[in-house]
Amino acid sequence: MAKRVSVFLAGLVVGLLIAGSAVYVTALPQSSVAVPSMTTTTATGCADADAPRAWVGQTATSEYRSVVFQNYTFTHDDPDLEIRANLSETADGRWVLAFTARPETPSKPTDPDCVPQTTMSSSVALPPDYETLAVRLDGETITTVRNSERPQFYYLNETAS
Repeated sequence: MAKRVSVFLAGLVVGLLIAGSAVYVTALPQSSVAVPSMTTTTATGCADADAPRAWVGQTATSEYRSVVFQNYTFTHDDPDLEIRANLSETADGRWVLAFTARPETPSKPTDPDCVPQTTMSSSVALPPDYETLAVRLDGETITTVRNSERPQFYYLNETAS
């Protein structure tokens, strides 16, 4: 009986070692995030003095860098805008998130007291070795995010923290 218990325990230890080695050697599962990728949302309405502040944030994982660009708001003359976004690599490690705005046709009538404004937000997944991400609207740079291992957050027109 004692021999059976010792054989059982030895088999259990060997099995745990083999299972532990297999777990250690097996690669961690990949995330379901496509790299590079982006999502964008926009909303157009009347100008609001209480609009939230625009900000940028960045976090790092071993598989990608997540950059979040939120609440960028601008006013314009046309009551309806079509906003398009494009993410592209312009040189090794240098990325551009380019927004273009153009009036939608036909445009709907607006209240004469309404100053049209659009708010844009975007989330971007980039390779972990990217250098910069320039965010542009109609060719003008809004902000440039530099890669960092540390999480970053800053309001636009302020220094990264």
